Amino acid sequence: MNKFSLLTLLTLLLALPNFAVAKLCTKCSRLAYIQAIGECPKCKGFTSSAAFKLCKKCSAKEGKCQSCLVALDAVNPKAPGKNPKKVLKGPSGKPYPAHWGAPPLRQTRDLRPLPGGYGRGSGTLARWIQQNLDKDAASGKGAGKRPTVSKAFAAKHPQNSYADGELLVGMQKGLDKDACKAALAGAIPGIEIKKSMFNNTILHVTLPADVNVEQAMEKLKSVKSVKYSELNGRVGIQPVPQPIQFQPVPQPIQIQPVPRPAPELVAPPPRPDPVAPPVFRPGGGGPVDKAKVAQLKKSQNTWEKLKEECGGNYTYSKRWSSWVGFGHTTEVVVANNKVVERRYKSFSGRPRLVAPDQPPAKPENKGWIEKGEEIGSHKQGHPAKTLDELYKEAAEILGRPVPPFQRLGLRFDKQGLLLACYTQDTRIADDAPTKGVNISSITLGKGGKKPVQLDRSKPIPINLAFTQSSNGRTINSIVGQQISIRLAGNPTTGFTWNDATKSEVVKLAGKVTHRASNQLIGAPGISTATFETMAAGKGTIVLEYKRPWEKNPPAKTFKLTLVVGGKDTGSSDGEKQAEIKTLEQRIAKMKDFAKRARFTPDGHQKFQAELADLEKQLAALKSGKGGNGGVPTYEEWIAGGKKIPAGMVFAGGSPWFNERTGQRRQPQEVYKMIYGAKGGAVRPAPVKPKPIKPGIGRKPFPKHWGPPPRLQTKDLRPLPGGYGMGSSTLAGWIRKNMERDKNPETAPD
Repeated sequence: MNKFSLLTLLTLLLALPNFAVAKLCTKCSRLAYIQAIGECPKCKGFTSSAAFKLCKKCSAKEGKCQSCLVALDAVNPKAPGKNPKKVLKGPSGKPYPAHWGAPPLRQTRDLRPLPGGYGRGSGTLARWIQQNLDKDAASGKGAGKRPTVSKAFAAKHPQNSYADGELLVGMQKGLDKDACKAALAGAIPGIEIKKSMFNNTILHVTLPADVNVEQAMEKLKSVKSVKYSELNGRVGIQPVPQPIQFQPVPQPIQIQPVPRPAPELVAPPPRPDPVAPPVFRPGGGGPVDKAKVAQLKKSQNTWEKLKEECGGNYTYSKRWSSWVGFGHTTEVVVANNKVVERRYKSFSGRPRLVAPDQPPAKPENKGWIEKGEEIGSHKQGHPAKTLDELYKEAAEILGRPVPPFQRLGLRFDKQGLLLACYTQDTRIADDAPTKGVNISSITLGKGGKKPVQLDRSKPIPINLAFTQSSNGRTINSIVGQQISIRLAGNPTTGFTWNDATKSEVVKLAGKVTHRASNQLIGAPGISTATFETMAAGKGTIVLEYKRPWEKNPPAKTFKLTLVVGGKDTGSSDGEKQAEIKTLEQRIAKMKDFAKRARFTPDGHQKFQAELADLEKQLAALKSGKGGNGGVPTYEEWIAGGKKIPAGMVFAGGSPWFNERTGQRRQPQEVYKMIYGAKGGAVRPAPVKPKPIKPGIGRKPFPKHWGPPPRLQTKDLRPLPGGYGMGSSTLAGWIRKNMERDKNPETAPD
């Protein structure tokens, strides 16, 4: 026997006394431990496992668990009657009374609601619970039973649709668990918090035995820190199906030998439906709400008074937007209680793609205006209805019960007028559609006058934009001009651009906004301040870059002096020169881009059309002709009967029919076809160009070179010899041919 075997045997002999069963708590006794030797920190002896922190002797001496050191109850193994009894609970978690004993082991496999709020279980378990409840009631042990709820509450919330003695309570933010319990105990003594969720904003509480859920919800309304209280509902609980009652089979009729009148045959009554009828669920539908009906009648009386004051002239709008950024707005104009105009405009948060080196394009928005006979011709937008019609529709919605899985919404504005009365599906999480009335705002006009409308026939002043390079300049402007100033800034440092303008000529419109250059924290960006000229005169726009809470002088100051004239009667010389300069720069960029770009046929056609339109505008500005040349506006063209100018012929016969889609065109589309998108003459159809390719249409290849290679790489680079742009394969082929032409003697045969 070697030394290693002796050492192993000695170790096992020392560890044998501690191999007895360890004293563990209930939690640690369920775990499995590796039989290995450890050291006890108290007596420096051996433990039966390396995971144990005490040996058997020290554990018995101190009364602690060998693994987790939790204090053990002093239990005498010779007196088993003193051991703690196991608490038996029902399927819902509610414990059974100790004197009931254990439930039956053998049970049926059906599933039904259990009496006493013990959840759902078998029929055997239900009979066992009911028998014990009856015994307790007979012996007096059922004293102190929770009071019953009122009949109205029971009709609205059926029995077994919620957990009795439990509530879900919403609390204000910022309270700890002790503060929440103190606030609840002040209204309901003996209430206990079973579970806290979401930083103590939602609490699952249990009520004392002398308070029911109806009384508790009423008492919690007086607690300031409680936002709401609701029942702890159970999903899918059905009532106990009633036994099916079968009718007896009718006996055959016995015919007597003496002819007598035949007895009247009576059909047996129909059998009852064995399927239990669906019950009302707490979260779906409901009866007619009389309180909301009364609110609607009060609002309608208010509207009748205001309608007389405004003479039936008002405007209301409807705005809808999705959580991803797109949406639309509809405005309905009513004069003398009749819809006279409807405006629609859609918006999108998606920017349009542009060519390289081009300024970013704004999202593409669409809109239209309906007047007269055109009202209702478009399917988009809010329907053209008056407020009287909306009130009638709301009364019909409130007059019928709410369907299942629907919620009822009712909202009024500050004047008491109806804004919304609709039903919405509760099963849809985002952008759930509404059925009924749902508008955003109402603007009343003055008696005998139509609502204020924008005069869209007059030109809107151009919005002037300036940057840091315009600091200290003096410009000319007109009344109603909007001026945007964009300056670099970084609000994360505390420095922001603040308005310090003290002039009555120009005022800040809204607030100074900021947009970061990227999504990184602390990234700089551009701050934008929009001003509007209010009156004629001279004023100075002053913006200061500083920390608002400090009294130090500003780090930067921007000043722009304005000389404001009267109303807009035409473009000023300064604005005209600025517009000419902007057009020249844009045309130069587009021409430079055309030298390096490769277009598809459709893309080249659109590019050439846009370039021709800009050159035409530039020529008109330089010659002093900036008007429309007597072209009628869209409203004048509609009033004149939508006539086609004499001598104008369209391919296909009529401009009103779209041969590509097979549908009739709208008046706006025909007007743009005749007079152009901006009210000008129709541009001639551009000639379809051929795609620009290297060596074709520019500088031709010598004939003795032959055709270029068919298979080429997909990169783009300058070609030698002035042949434009092309692939690396084409560049190598051109270079070889040029070298061959220079040295014909070295060229291969």
